[in-house]
Amino acid sequence: MKSKFRVPGLFFLGLLCFLNNPVLAQTLTGHVFEKINGQNSPLIGASVYWPGIAAGTVTNEQGQFTLAYPKDSSAAVTQIVVSYIGYQTDTIAIGNNSSITVYLQKAKTLNEVTVIGQTERFSALTPTHSQVITAKDLTKSACCNLAESFETNASVEVTTSDAVSGARQIQMLGLDGAYTLLTTDNIPNLRGLATPYRLNYLSGTYIEAIDIIKGMGSVINGYESISGQVNVRLKEPEKTDRLFLNLYGNSLAKFDENLNFSTNLTKKLSTVLMFHTDHLGNRVDRNHDSFLDLPLSTQYNVFNKWKYLSGKNVVSEVGIQALQEERLGGQVHYQKGEAETGSQVNYGIESNTKRFQAYNKTSYTLPGKPYQSVGVIVSGTRHQFNSIYGQRTYHGEQNSLLARLLFQSIFGNTQHTYKAGLDYQLDDYQELFTNQNFNRHELVPGAFFEYVYQNNQNVTLVAGARYNYHNLYGSVFTPRLNVKYDFTPNSIFRLAAGQGFRVANPIAENTGSLVSSREFIFSQKLEPEKAWNVGGSFTQYFTLANRKGTFVTDYYYTGFQNQVVADMYSNPGR
Repeated sequence: MKSKFRVPGLFFLGLLCFLNNPVLAQTLTGHVFEKINGQNSPLIGASVYWPGIAAGTVTNEQGQFTLAYPKDSSAAVTQIVVSYIGYQTDTIAIGNNSSITVYLQKAKTLNEVTVIGQTERFSALTPTHSQVITAKDLTKSACCNLAESFETNASVEVTTSDAVSGARQIQMLGLDGAYTLLTTDNIPNLRGLATPYRLNYLSGTYIEAIDIIKGMGSVINGYESISGQVNVRLKEPEKTDRLFLNLYGNSLAKFDENLNFSTNLTKKLSTVLMFHTDHLGNRVDRNHDSFLDLPLSTQYNVFNKWKYLSGKNVVSEVGIQALQEERLGGQVHYQKGEAETGSQVNYGIESNTKRFQAYNKTSYTLPGKPYQSVGVIVSGTRHQFNSIYGQRTYHGEQNSLLARLLFQSIFGNTQHTYKAGLDYQLDDYQELFTNQNFNRHELVPGAFFEYVYQNNQNVTLVAGARYNYHNLYGSVFTPRLNVKYDFTPNSIFRLAAGQGFRVANPIAENTGSLVSSREFIFSQKLEPEKAWNVGGSFTQYFTLANRKGTFVTDYYYTGFQNQVVADMYSNPGR
């Protein structure tokens, strides 16, 4: 005997009413438009969300959205809020509708808004493990240059490679500074032959803030990052002080002078001119070992930055820096030029550096598509130096050119964004070390792609890949991945993995050994350095006794597939 289960027709009617109730339905759909000459024009990337609830969605290229109802429904879900940059935010009653159409009106002229706040040192927004050294942090110590800007920071350690020349390097994740990509305003800078003294080439008064990123970082900035990236944000001409004068002196007769001047030439064009000079001419030997405690040095440094803001779609920036520096170290009685006479009585070192750099960054945002833009970066550098280390000479010149084309847009909506581009790096190295030439000419075209996913709640994923062809070493592929997951707004976990590639400059990166009598022997042809970096971090924000605090723990592992190592132990007598 078979039994049958019959559902009354009244139940089907009740179920249909249940599903048609907008409060109990799963999603709300709709479109967001503006009226242009009587026609509906979709607003792409408009924000749609429930009042008092942070979670929401954005419109796609047709102006369409699908908004999920919150799990804990209440009376608040009878309205939605729609906002878009440059338009008046509107609150719409949804009533019994499961699909609605919203028309936004352009906002009237916006009044100037001043936002005052404190920047979090450990950012909760970035997918990478990042720390910010703000202008306020820089005032905690007498920051005369970039090296001294890290004195209050635990992520980056500054070390002195040798006391005679006074060269200083940064260390991150236990690796030398050469493995850290240094950028200024996100443009690779102070690399190659500039590595030994590069921390002295940026005055502290030029700096607005410093971003420290542990791990590989983004493929957009190149393939050379292995242990991390340090991005120096220089002062913006339209925001910085109109006149700034800073003078410094100490008991060692070391003097620093800094002068910044900025002005708005028009409503769209502004410029800042920054000067720095420092001088130490006093021979100091407090421990009486007949060697100078600090090398004598004189530096002249000027930086000029121009910025153009069209107010609509175009932003352009031009920067020019010129620098000259002289150093002298060694024994107290060593005199300049003594080594060149051939009858050197005292040991000493001398170096003379001239550097010139110019760059341009221009971006164009497509009208009506704030998420879509095209950018061009061009940077050129000429770095020259002549140096003497006792009876040995080391001279070098580096000419570099970087050209990069970048395009940014979305897949469907702003939850799925991407950046793609092409670049070309030229480096011409000419080194002369004790009558031996070490010349190298590198041509490296490349292409890159980076995809970013954000669910507007707790997950951010950045996946990128870069392909370059090196004229000396062939194809180079560098993938990278960064993931951020928010357990809560105050508990954040990050994961990072990727590969880096760089060509070492073994003499410039080991100038500390030039001070000694060690020989430089290249036992084999050097191959480029390659390494994988994998790690993660956990960040917990908390409040204790009405004061905000941050707890951070991280772990990173770097595995080299190939590394150039200066071996000083196999034969210590050479």
